[in-house]
Amino acid sequence: MKKLILCFMLVNLHLTVFSQTISRNLFFKDNVFKIEYKKDEIGVIVTTKNILNEKKDSVRKRVSDFNLEIFLAIIKSQLEDLLGEKAITNKASFDSLVTKDGAKIFEMIQQKIKFSELEFGVDFYYGLTEEEKKILSVKKTELLNFQEKQHVYKKIAIKTWKDSSNATLSRNGLKKNLSTNAGYSNTIKEINELKEGIKALAHKRKYEVSFIGNANVVTSFKVANQSQLGGGFGLMAHKPNRAEFIGVFTVSQANDTIIGVGSTSNEFAQSVLIPGVRRFSLFTTYRLNSLWPLSYSNFFNKIGFLWNVNVTPYNWQIKTVNNQDSIQAKALPISMDFMFPYHWVSIYEPGKDILISSDFGFTARYIAGDINAERRNSFLGNNKAFYAGLIAGLSIKYNGFRFQFHAPIIFGKQVQGLTNGQAYASISIITKIFNDVNNVLDKK
Repeated sequence: MKKLILCFMLVNLHLTVFSQTISRNLFFKDNVFKIEYKKDEIGVIVTTKNILNEKKDSVRKRVSDFNLEIFLAIIKSQLEDLLGEKAITNKASFDSLVTKDGAKIFEMIQQKIKFSELEFGVDFYYGLTEEEKKILSVKKTELLNFQEKQHVYKKIAIKTWKDSSNATLSRNGLKKNLSTNAGYSNTIKEINELKEGIKALAHKRKYEVSFIGNANVVTSFKVANQSQLGGGFGLMAHKPNRAEFIGVFTVSQANDTIIGVGSTSNEFAQSVLIPGVRRFSLFTTYRLNSLWPLSYSNFFNKIGFLWNVNVTPYNWQIKTVNNQDSIQAKALPISMDFMFPYHWVSIYEPGKDILISSDFGFTARYIAGDINAERRNSFLGNNKAFYAGLIAGLSIKYNGFRFQFHAPIIFGKQVQGLTNGQAYASISIITKIFNDVNNVLDKK
């Protein structure tokens, strides 16, 4: 198991460095400048443009070498070109501002570069024509530009309001200040129209449906012999870089009987806690990459939704010491997770599908089947059928490889192996047996 985890983690180190644009804003008097950094195969391109005055052309320069001194010299030159000599009344003050703020921007860019090979991703849209893909790409770029303008207008309004009133900023005061700004009102109008257009196109996106084979290993960190290995078949419906549904029915594992001798056993509780891969297990999972994909906030557009449901039938049996009588039950533990993952990495391009997230949320367990309260008490020392708590963990996807580590905390009366803090991990390998891109589900 440890070797499998190690190999899987090593695979994730082989990530390609992608070209991407990193941008930051610089404020000077009544102007807001956007400094863009982009690295490609030839070198580095630095572009500066005036966000609130698009009539002025942006200034661009390519260099093969890149350090702080070169960066400051470039943006000073570009700002001078955009502002003009008359706007710079105090050269010493201008140089000081650019040096100070430019150094901060350079540091932010350097920090961003460290993670750029993990953050860059390409959306791939099934169900859209090439023309629609181009339109969608243009609309998303325009939306980001207008959202950036909205953010800048808010910052300027906050500064103006504080300076003019010298009082505590109120929400109504800020709204009033912004409502008188024609540029802000037009920006909001453009944002709303673009969002409607993007949603209309996004509605045409389709799920790619595949018939899959799945091999799965689940291991407990509480009971040494609770590692389970199984295989099965199912369906996967996938919107690349957007959403994924997987439903798998396990058929290969035959060890579905848990036996205790004389008393309750941790293994009964662990079979309730840990999503099983025993014979005839049903496992379904649905992951949405982003709840707010059009949010300007880099934090909120990385928050998604994850739903897991696992149903595994077990034969539970407690034998007496002399093996004459026994207590038996056909238990059907149901595991449910409702989590809100934060996706640190979301990459998709044909042949490369990578996702890394921290998962946080709620978890629940329900014991169904041919088992009553008295028997539940015999097997678990507690007659409750429903348990709930919190769960946190890590998920990693690299194409067909999936690794998950989760630590649930189940609240309630003590049940050894089920309540309080526990942990388990799983590795699965998904193989597409049949895949027809043209045969898709028309769902949003």
